[in-house]
Amino acid sequence: MQILTGHTQNKVKDRIEIDYGIEGQSFWVKAKLRGPFNLSDKFTKDGFENWELWNFDVLEIFLTKSATRVPYLELQISPLDQKLGLLIKKPRESFEFFTPKSFKFDTKLDRDLWEVNCEINTSDIPGDSSFLRGNLHCCLGPKNNRRFYGLKINQETVPDFHKPLNFISLGRFNEC
Repeated sequence: MQILTGHTQNKVKDRIEIDYGIEGQSFWVKAKLRGPFNLSDKFTKDGFENWELWNFDVLEIFLTKSATRVPYLELQISPLDQKLGLLIKKPRESFEFFTPKSFKFDTKLDRDLWEVNCEINTSDIPGDSSFLRGNLHCCLGPKNNRRFYGLKINQETVPDFHKPLNFISLGRFNEC
């Protein structure tokens, strides 16, 4: 397991353990996060249209198979099994809600430990390359003490996950 890197503005350092990989035509992620957690029950467990879910604790997964790194898929999962799915066509300018048919996940919340396991098929990831790029991020804490993490995170004053140039190689799918 790897430890996510925190943004320079974080006042507290959380230990977020994460692992990921490719098996066949599926990309998988496993993560362990420790609380206390900033949760909201105002979001539904049905569908992927929970706008502003990122204002509470979430694991965020950004994925693309496009050589230009756009469009890309953004998936968010909360400790309460709420989710958001977006197809980002142009960061902060053009997107649509996206319901990935193959996305499966389970979460386990036990007081101060949140475990996430998820996977998605290559067919639901935009792009036509066999190379997978993206990033894994996490937002934690209440508004006055929000903390941001990623496999690779920007170091400007304000955290920004929507920088496709910061996407890293996450592996390669076998060509069928």
